[in-house]
Amino acid sequence: MNWRFTFLLFCLFKIVNFHWVQAQPSDTQPGVRVLARAKNGVVMLRWAPTTPLAWQWGNQKGYLVTRHTVKPASERGKKVLLTPQPLKPLPLEKFEPLALENDRAAIAAEAIYGERFDLVSPSDNTMQFISQTEEMENRFAFALLAADQDPKVASATGLYFVDADILPGEHYVYTVTLAEQHPDFTIEEGNAFINPAKELNLPAPMDSKVEFGDRFVKLSWDTHYLTQLYTTYQVERSEDGGKTFRPLDDIGFVNLENEESKTGLQRMHYLDSLPQNDKEYQFRIRGITPFGETGPPSTVLKGEGKSSLTGIAAQIDSVALQADGRAYIQWSFPELYRDKLQGFLVARGRSAKGPFHDLFTQPLAPEATVYLDRMPEAINYYVVKAYAQDGKFTQSFPVMLQQEDSIPPVQPVGLNGQVADDGKVQIRWTPNPDADLSGYRVYRANSLQEEFYRISVDLLTGTHFEDSISLHNLTETIYYKVVAYDHHFNPSEFSDVLSLKKPDKIPPGAPVFEKALSEGSSIVLSWRPSNSTDVENYLLYRLDPGQEDAQLLVELPAKDGVPRYKDQTVQVGKTYTYRLIARDDDGLFSDPTSITVDAFDEGLREALALKAKVNREKRTVQLSWEGEEGQYIRWMLFRKKGEGPMRLYKTLSGELRAFTDRSLHINTRYEYKLKGFLSDGSVTGLGQGVHVNY
Repeated sequence: MNWRFTFLLFCLFKIVNFHWVQAQPSDTQPGVRVLARAKNGVVMLRWAPTTPLAWQWGNQKGYLVTRHTVKPASERGKKVLLTPQPLKPLPLEKFEPLALENDRAAIAAEAIYGERFDLVSPSDNTMQFISQTEEMENRFAFALLAADQDPKVASATGLYFVDADILPGEHYVYTVTLAEQHPDFTIEEGNAFINPAKELNLPAPMDSKVEFGDRFVKLSWDTHYLTQLYTTYQVERSEDGGKTFRPLDDIGFVNLENEESKTGLQRMHYLDSLPQNDKEYQFRIRGITPFGETGPPSTVLKGEGKSSLTGIAAQIDSVALQADGRAYIQWSFPELYRDKLQGFLVARGRSAKGPFHDLFTQPLAPEATVYLDRMPEAINYYVVKAYAQDGKFTQSFPVMLQQEDSIPPVQPVGLNGQVADDGKVQIRWTPNPDADLSGYRVYRANSLQEEFYRISVDLLTGTHFEDSISLHNLTETIYYKVVAYDHHFNPSEFSDVLSLKKPDKIPPGAPVFEKALSEGSSIVLSWRPSNSTDVENYLLYRLDPGQEDAQLLVELPAKDGVPRYKDQTVQVGKTYTYRLIARDDDGLFSDPTSITVDAFDEGLREALALKAKVNREKRTVQLSWEGEEGQYIRWMLFRKKGEGPMRLYKTLSGELRAFTDRSLHINTRYEYKLKGFLSDGSVTGLGQGVHVNY
């Protein structure tokens, strides 16, 4: 036997499974799936094996159906074998008469008994889309599909049973098993519970939608809640205003790829060709259960096919600015497709990328080829939209028309902003009133003495800009300007400078003591100010002999510009330590600088001779001097570097008679001087000192 049958192409690429075994992996456990349905006082059973091998074994050995009573309690545990003889497919000689009058039976018979299993599309583009290696899987799948369409076919293939011997009030569990287990693997039994008193009313397909095109229609409907009820669907079409509907396919429609729509619901899709455009067609969808029942129809969907212009667009041939200021746009369109037109719209944008805004609402006639724009802008990008009868349009390439313009925009105003603690800068300004404004650019400088540089890459269409700067430098203020540009890129004048103070994160530099002179009952201090420009005050502390904590002596304003203070509250013969700190306008403090001073009488002793020895290998200068032991309490060593001033370099203990200077630079001339402080309050002079060429 070798029937060759034709069926509508209701799936794409590869049919892997249907309702029973949809989306099963290749290693699915062989078994039997069972469905039960009560109707008109009987229970109908449908089952299907889950793998091709299990299906083939079931065809050979057959199936046994057993009923278990689970309710009422008095009958619980009652077990009845309903099929003393295993249910198998009909023998070939009994299958043939049914196959001759039933296409679905022919498919099932061919799948079970056929020597070859060829699948042929009725279209001109006939394709062989199932390979020989997949033949068994295809036989299995199509046999199940045919059984799902018709209970007669399901019964003929050994996959259907009706139990008419049921009693009111009883609930059952039906078990379907293979009459004989396979020697190489186990085929699991299938079970189904049912209360025969509850008969299910079949629902209509929901959320059906339609989209008409050029001699085609696309239907879709929600199947999320129907997958357990319907295995296939039947699409019906009416050409007489809904008086009669006829199925489009002899065999139910199966969509193997249930797409997830944007709403998360599974949908099925069906594409049908239309005999002609501009004629109303009506469609509806019905579900078909595994028991061959056809459910109620969906809502009727209707519409007409309309001519489309896919791939056909107008072409703008010329644009020009006329003497009266109007823009002249001329286009052409292929005459072969002009009868498909509804008309033309002309749209305008400010860039080649759009967006493009229609210049009028009612389309021009299909014969139109010219339009005059009465109020063109400075820069115009025109497109022509060709509208087809289906309401869709194709769009020409944009063409630019630019008017002459030498008047720049007005200067941007209203700049304001702030700098956050993380260095993020927010800048805003008032929108420019210019009608042909294209955008803005932002410029920045760290000082008013330097040139402003652009920091915005592209033109800004808004009036807000966010910048990011470093706070770890010595400049306290950041400066911004904004420039406006029109569509001809004419720049405005710079806006007024926006000065924004940075959050201060850097403490001021420390001041440095330069001199400390004892004048008997007073000590005169002088220092080099901090190099930070935001210093507001200097805080001078003094630590008295025998005290642990220094006390604030005076707070001096930095703006006075006098880095000097005379302390008149000292006592001769005592030693004082002074500590000086700078404070800036953000309350940040510098590191302290200290100096220790002895209050002594005004007696001046002879300067001591200072000797110097250079050791170039060790890169040192060894200084030495002589002085009576026990008489000196402190030494002050002064050093002059190159042409710089003589400055206090080190304060040394009075017990020392030598000092090694290691902080040196090659090819530099140094001069050293030494002042000694005696225990009686007197002090030595500085003398001539000693010079060293290092």
